[in-house]
Amino acid sequence: MSLDRAQNIMTHANFDVAKRLLEVIKIDQMVTMMARQMMAQKVVSIQQKSEGADPEELKQVTDAFQQAFMLHVPDLMEEVIKAYAGAFSVEDMEAVIAFNKSEIGQRFEAGQAQIQQKTQALFKDWSSHAARAAFDKASAQVAAEE
Repeated sequence: MSLDRAQNIMTHANFDVAKRLLEVIKIDQMVTMMARQMMAQKVVSIQQKSEGADPEELKQVTDAFQQAFMLHVPDLMEEVIKAYAGAFSVEDMEAVIAFNKSEIGQRFEAGQAQIQQKTQALFKDWSSHAARAAFDKASAQVAAEE
């Protein structure tokens, strides 16, 4: 077997395992969610740059844009898979998959979901407090300079 053929087979195996890994650790869902968030930002940008446009026509354009945008998500996902396939060995990815499918891996994932919910609430509270404190400090600083 030639070296190129052996590398191609190994690369294909890495890609397949990386794809399974991303499904197991739900990176595929995260990529789709992030793509939707980016798309929503682009829609807002289109709307802002289309001031005075016919509302119905603008809606048709943004609807078509969203459909076309999401057609590119598989290309992005393929690049993410390639990044994982290039960064980790098949053995390492298989080990992570096995861990995530194990009992402790399942408990860890469930715990992560709970922590994520608590952390979101924590960040929201922290953000409000930090913004208020920063605004008060900035206002006092400006007032002192006057």
